[in-house]
Formats: sequence, structure tokens, C-alpha cells
Amino acid sequence: MNARGVWAVLVSGAVVCAACGSSQSSTSSSAQSGTAKLPLSAYLVRAHEETGMQRTGPATADLTAARWTANGVPDAAAENTRLAKEGFREVISVQTSQGVSWAMQVGSASAAAREEAT
Repeated sequence: MNARGVWAVLVSGAVVCAACGSSQSSTSSSAQSGTAKLPLSAYLVRAHEETGMQRTGPATADLTAARWTANGVPDAAAENTRLAKEGFREVISVQTSQGVSWAMQVGSASAAAREEAT
């Protein structure tokens, strides 16, 4: 799979996860309707799911934008501010043989769409 295809998988996962993240009231309505919210880790690549993308370690969760951007993100302070405005909640990631698979939960579907566009 080429780099563009890997990016598409990762961004799609981020958007799907962001749409799952919603307010407490929708969590209550999900419970009432009998539908369960998938954990964020469900959106990470799994073994043999994508050719050449085998997990090489355990998944890790970052509960703050600062922790997520701590590993060399250019202009991390501005990125932290941007993510805070988007309602950053959590990101989970796992190293793969081709890079990293990650999924992020932000505050709303519109924030997820903006994140995907970034």
C-alpha cells in the first residue's frame, strides 16, 4: 500500500472516531436505544487487515493534545491550541511495519471533518 493509501486509512479512522465522540446526552440515548459505542481502539489497523501493515507493538492512548504532539510535531504549541479548539478528547495509536495507525476523538462531527481536511 502506498503512503497516500495509508494516509486515507488513517484519516478515515480519525473521522469515524470523531463522529463517535459526542456529548454525555447522546451516550445516554445510545444506551437507551441498545447500541453500544465502539472503543477507539476498534478503529486501529488489525493484523492482516492491510497488506504490509502489521502491528509492531502495543497500542498507546494519549489523553491530552500536548502528549500527542510531544514527539516532534512542528509548532506543537499551535497544534495543541488548534486541537483544543476542536474539542480533542483522546487519540490512540499503534506502530506498524509501515508507520503508524491512529484514531482520534474530537468534540463533534464538524470538528472531525476539519481534522480530516488538515
